[in-house]
Formats: sequence, structure tokens, C-alpha cells
Amino acid sequence: RAEMGANGVHLLPASVQTFRLELLIRGDGTGDTDALQDRVRNDLLHTFGVAQRPLVASVARSAIVAFVMGIDGVVDVTVRELTRTDAAAGTVAAVLHAHSTRWDPVLQRIEPAELLGIASAGLVLSMDDTEEDA
Repeated sequence: RAEMGANGVHLLPASVQTFRLELLIRGDGTGDTDALQDRVRNDLLHTFGVAQRPLVASVARSAIVAFVMGIDGVVDVTVRELTRTDAAAGTVAAVLHAHSTRWDPVLQRIEPAELLGIASAGLVLSMDDTEEDA
């Protein structure tokens, strides 16, 4: 956030925002489902965690699906929830937008740019144990 002071513009830190993600994952059946679930969780937190995310980078549902589908052992993934933690739960957004620095005319101040990352407590993974017909 930036504010105008007597000595000029002062830069303030970015606003860290998080999102919730709930996925239903189906594995290929060749490995341990708990190990697969742990691998998916760790990979998601590593890639979409706040520490790895660039400033003002939006998160697309399609990017999450493509990322998870690229993990060995995953054959299908369904997004059940993708929403910011500051929004109503239970929705599946196509894209979560991180806002750039902007002027708030009501509060009469500059709002900081956002850094949008996954909330580890908001990551829910379920495994689909149904068997495909051969």
C-alpha cells in the first residue's frame, strides 16, 4: 500500500489474500491413495502457496486442473470449491482475480496490490475410489 505523507510517497506491503480449494481426485489405482493425496497436497501448497506466488497474479480453475492432472498417478480431478477466503464459501470460480494497487474513493486512500495464494487450512482433498469399467 502507498500513502502520501509530508515527505512524499511511502510504500507499504502488499495485501496477502488467500483462497479455499476443494478437489475430488481420482487416481490410476496403481499406488497408495494416501500417498497420492499427500503428494497432491504438497505440490499444490508448494506451487500455489503465498510464498511462491507473484504479486497481482490471478488463479484460474483451469490452471489448477491442469497442474493436478500433471501429477503422476492422477487420472481425473473435479473442482468442488474455488473461492477467496474473504468471500462466501461453496462457489466454484472460473478465475480468482488478484487486484492491483487501486484508489478507494470511499476511504480516500490507495489500496495495496494483492498477493493471492492458497490457504493451507482451506485446502480439502477427497479421493474418488470408484473403479472404472474395463
